[in-house]
Amino acid sequence: MQYIGETGQQMNNRLNGHRADTLKKVPKAVSDHFNIPGHSFDRIKLYILETGFRSTRYRRDRESFLIHKFKTLHPFGINKPQGTLETLHT
Repeated sequence: MQYIGETGQQMNNRLNGHRADTLKKVPKAVSDHFNIPGHSFDRIKLYILETGFRSTRYRRDRESFLIHKFKTLHPFGINKPQGTLETLHT
């Protein structure tokens, strides 16, 4: 199962944020997925696809583009439609 996400943080901080959200059962795409029985962070593989964005807006637009390119919207992936996803690629 794939997930595309963007962050301005260091990667380890963002991943720790996802873990904390999962433990607290915060209703977000990643925590919802990892709170399903049989799912855990133990087998996660992480790939950084792009870096060095000129602005936050551009980084978020690229996230939306990649979500659609790799078809990671639920139910085919972990991403859920929200934010710029609702206005791009419709």
